[in-house]
Amino acid sequence: MPRDKAFYKSLGHELMKELAETISIELISGGAFGAYETVELPNGMHVRFTSWRGGEGLFYIILFKGAKYVFELDLSMIVHQRGRFTWHLKVPRHQQNVALLDGWLDAAAKFDDGYSQSVKSVKSRLESGLNTPRTGYRFIDDAEWPVVCEHFLELMTKAIKEHTTDDGADHQRAEARDDDGSTVTAKRKARRDQSRFRLNLMELYDSACAISGECVGEVLEAAHIVSHSETGVNHTGNGLLLRSDLHRLFDSSLIAVDPKSLNIVVSPLLAESGYQRYSGKRLRSRIDGSGPDPKYLQRRWNQAGLEN
Repeated sequence: MPRDKAFYKSLGHELMKELAETISIELISGGAFGAYETVELPNGMHVRFTSWRGGEGLFYIILFKGAKYVFELDLSMIVHQRGRFTWHLKVPRHQQNVALLDGWLDAAAKFDDGYSQSVKSVKSRLESGLNTPRTGYRFIDDAEWPVVCEHFLELMTKAIKEHTTDDGADHQRAEARDDDGSTVTAKRKARRDQSRFRLNLMELYDSACAISGECVGEVLEAAHIVSHSETGVNHTGNGLLLRSDLHRLFDSSLIAVDPKSLNIVVSPLLAESGYQRYSGKRLRSRIDGSGPDPKYLQRRWNQAGLEN
């Protein structure tokens, strides 16, 4: 999967995970043709993260009522740069949704030219639709990930409520679970911090493993150089984007990074394995020219006890 597509698929996954965990419902892989993930709501509706219109749109989050879609979000309208997000909404086809957004976000207006050009670039890279909307609803401006999560949840809550009816079905309304205090708040913050950490590393490493170059998003993980339990640091200076198996080996000190040369060092315990091919290979560069913080690399190197 091309690297921009891997990033946006990861972005959709994190939003779906946020929705599922907030209302305490399981996130299901697949669920229908073209769907990546599905959340089955207790009111009989469901939300899909899916490709759409025969694959013309690759990344949509859509609310369904039975077999009928009633609300859609096009993730190719999201522009991200340096860990910040701008996301405005297209004018919906359904008048019920137009009324919803008019009442919440004010009337649709012309987008800034810079935003429209950025969306056009995103759509081109994703090969996701030909038309770039010029008007719509201002939703999120230059915000960090926790703000995106809060606005997304508020929007989905409003859309679900708008389309929930008592038409003969005795369904429970889908609601966010009550915040029972500091424990829930802390868990939510930790989840969002970890999601932001991964998305930032996906951006910096162009959605490819810092060691192997693997670009299948589903197997890429945000690895702390020095464990979060020791540092409490989710900054990208303390992070690497690693393929899941390499992440395990890195955490187990079977693979390390020489802090001076940035070369990969493989433990003698893996001498007869296929991982030996990474020995001496230089850590991949980040797209902005930055790199991991040397103090974390040195600390981890000392912990690993390997020799170059």
